[in-house]
Amino acid sequence: MEKPSRKRLTIEKCLSHLDMLNADAKTKQIVYMYMAELYQKAYDEGFRQGQYDNRKKMN
Repeated sequence: MEKPSRKRLTIEKCLSHLDMLNADAKTKQIVYMYMAELYQKAYDEGFRQGQYDNRKKMN
């Protein structure tokens, strides 16, 4: 069985909070898409920063 990703766990927790607030399906969909995009941007930024740090160490 595959271990759930931190991204998925975080988004599921947020969506469960939206359930507690009785948010409608459209609101949950928008929040899901927004959070997924934020995670991707943060990952990409961290990846770029790691590449920059590695090049800096090599010089």
